[in-house]
Amino acid sequence: MSTLVRNIEEVQVNESDYEKASRDLGVRLLSISKTLRKVAGGSLGAVGTTAGRIAASHLPRMFEDEKTGFEDILKDLQGKWKDSFKFDYVMADNSATLTFDHCPIYSILTRQGEKVGGDLCSLFHAYIQGILVEVVQDKFQLKVETMGEKCVLKVRPLPKFDD
Repeated sequence: MSTLVRNIEEVQVNESDYEKASRDLGVRLLSISKTLRKVAGGSLGAVGTTAGRIAASHLPRMFEDEKTGFEDILKDLQGKWKDSFKFDYVMADNSATLTFDHCPIYSILTRQGEKVGGDLCSLFHAYIQGILVEVVQDKFQLKVETMGEKCVLKVRPLPKFDD
């Protein structure tokens, strides 16, 4: 057996290992977001939206039925993200307010001494929008209400013109 292949039972992982991995991941995400800003410039949002659309096409989902509504999709995403990007939402008319009480992006930024609202936040907000666009097959408006440890986003499908 190759030295690169191990059984998972042989690996002992503790809280310190998770913390180191989390810090390392944060450094890499910030580096990627800054690189994308440098390369894409003002098109950074389009990069995030495209990433969200691609990610959505790989999500195992219950949305195979075209009649699945916006709230059903949010409920499904809430379940899928419960261990990473936990959020609650409130529906009002045809819009939703998403509240991330402990935003993991905030944790990364504060750990690295970066300010909230920069490139990594922009990428994540566009990423969410891209997922919704792909899954619902509709365009969405996303408005950032607050950013910080608690991040609040309002999303709503854009109205369609009558043909």
